[in-house]
Formats: sequence, C-alpha cells, structure tokens
Amino acid sequence: MSDMNLSVEEKLYMIKDLADAIISLSISSQVNENLEVKPTLNGMCAIGEMIRREADEAIKMHVQKKSQK
Repeated sequence: MSDMNLSVEEKLYMIKDLADAIISLSISSQVNENLEVKPTLNGMCAIGEMIRREADEAIKMHVQKKSQK
C-alpha cells in the first residue's frame, strides 16, 4: 500500500481517505447493530475523526506553502 513515488500531498489525501473509511465503517456497523452504541466503534470513529482533522490541517498547510513559492 505504501508507495514511495507519491507526493506529500497525495499521501495526505490518502491518509484522509483512510480516516473517512474508518469513520464510515464504524458508523455503518453501529447502524447494523440496531443503533446500539458499541464503545469500540465509538473509539474507531473518534480516531478516524482525529486523523481526518490532522490530515485536513496538514493538507491546508502544504497547499498554502506550495502557493507561496
């Protein structure tokens, strides 16, 4: 899955996509369990949201830095 030829920006978008997948999986798993909240799934969703936030911030910083050049 790791590709050394990807740019920093491409890797950041990949991280964000993975975080979105974690969030979607945990949400759909909760729905399939008749909306019974599972602590593990809540944790997965929280981790996914943190990763996505960090990736969003890193992407913004990277794009700003690129546009200043």
